[in-house]
Amino acid sequence: MKLSNLATVLRAAGLTVVETPGWARRGYAGQDLQAIRGIVWHHTVSNRASFASNDAPSLNVCTYGRPDVAGPLCQIVFGRSGTVYLTAAGLSNHAGKGIAAGIPRDAGNHYLIGIEMESSGVAPWDWTADPIRVAPHLGAALERAYLGHLPEAQRLQISHREYSSEGKIDPAGWPGGMDGLRNSINAV
Repeated sequence: MKLSNLATVLRAAGLTVVETPGWARRGYAGQDLQAIRGIVWHHTVSNRASFASNDAPSLNVCTYGRPDVAGPLCQIVFGRSGTVYLTAAGLSNHAGKGIAAGIPRDAGNHYLIGIEMESSGVAPWDWTADPIRVAPHLGAALERAYLGHLPEAQRLQISHREYSSEGKIDPAGWPGGMDGLRNSINAV
């Protein structure tokens, strides 16, 4: 399954969307998702200095990968301005090892949409007003479009920390933690 209507879904929710070249055909190793059962929220671990001149300094690496991990590394890069950058419509290499309700062990890439939010991931936390304001709308739009077929209790909006069995901490420092993000998504 490809998220071929992703740009349309997010624009209909009033979000600013940038389509990276080739995103609609891109998937890790040419693969598609098996099914959509949730969203995993990450942070990019970007160098803070890069934020001064670039809304999404991790866009290239998230789209094409790095020497130790093949890309794409997510379906969405969430910029510092709240802009949504689409990197892949197919499978992305983001979840790593872990487990969540309704997801086979270590198979999150096949069932979970990955969002990489631009942040250094270290204190003092560098989340700005725009992503804090826009993230609930992004999460709600994805849930309405791709998770509506599931019972409400099975619509996963989880942090990488909650999924990972490898000690991941992201998205670190989000106001109110993942419960705060889920509550704001539910409010939308």
